Amino acid sequence: MSQLLDRIASRLLTERDESVRAELLATRAAYLGRIGLSEDALEVIRTIRQTFNDGRSGRVTCSVLVAEGVIQYHAFNSHSASDKFARALLLAEALKMPDLVGICAAWKAFIDFDLSRFESMQRSLLLIRDLGLEQHHAVQSRVAVTLMTAAILLGRTAAAKKWFHHGHHHAVSDGDLACIDGLLFNRAVFGLARQRVAWALTTFDPQACATIRAELQSARNLQSMAGITTMRGHIDLCTARLDLLEGKPGEATDALERIDGVHQFAGKHLNSTALAIDRLFALSAASRDVNVPAEIGMLDLTALDTLDPDERLVAMTMLAQLGARYSGLVDTAPLNSGLQDARVDYEKYESQLLASTSPWL
Repeated sequence: MSQLLDRIASRLLTERDESVRAELLATRAAYLGRIGLSEDALEVIRTIRQTFNDGRSGRVTCSVLVAEGVIQYHAFNSHSASDKFARALLLAEALKMPDLVGICAAWKAFIDFDLSRFESMQRSLLLIRDLGLEQHHAVQSRVAVTLMTAAILLGRTAAAKKWFHHGHHHAVSDGDLACIDGLLFNRAVFGLARQRVAWALTTFDPQACATIRAELQSARNLQSMAGITTMRGHIDLCTARLDLLEGKPGEATDALERIDGVHQFAGKHLNSTALAIDRLFALSAASRDVNVPAEIGMLDLTALDTLDPDERLVAMTMLAQLGARYSGLVDTAPLNSGLQDARVDYEKYESQLLASTSPWL
């Protein structure tokens, strides 16, 4: 059990103010949403709304919107989550309550990062910096998740380590196991994402794989210990992709076959076309019996347009390499053209991310 949940339960035993109780319950709902208990979280929110749906307490309304945003995010509805966090932040600013503004802005910065809205993310982070919330554990740990992940994607190792330790300190102080898991999970998953991009750009560091594998296992262990079910499929996918990076295509193929569909992933992280490309690349590298040219011909390459730029770059690199391997049997022109476009898009993405996060890196 998380110390954060224990603390909320203890306060609820003695707290008599209905508004304070509702805010505590909303914080509990947000936590339940973060660990995958979305139905339980929604039930808590329904209970709160029975009394506070008339808007009698701005703090309660903000807290409920944040909880609903968290649930939407973990259901892979990032745009709906963004709307919830934006509304919560507007209300918090109108109320002029710094702690409330801070937590709403921290979640909005996080979702803006997820949606690649980097200028909006920066505005929220700058807002937090001016609020004097350096010792607010929930705000600081959430900010740290965002900035650590950005630093990892940019290859800024020292900055990533700094923000990991910053976030870990505040999450431990808050007794927030879900946030500790978020730090461990993002460090592993986005560390792999960075190495996959490096592989696509021929600057891959093989020595990083052992560290990433250990980090993936740490994230898996904490999820099991804390009963966290969100994003579990991502660890399985990352393990398969790590096998591929390490030159273990047989193991990668078997692991990819065990991925139970793409419904457990956000569409910008993985779709059926991207998963098929991973599988084809692994099968070809393992010299297993498969008609790669025919399989490539059946792929819907337009589906890759919905992926994040880093995912699209890696997928197109794999396709271009497969095209070269089966030269004469595959029309390589669209593959090579698509790869060049993906490289340009990724360079733009990385440049925008760096410009928006440089004040903290």
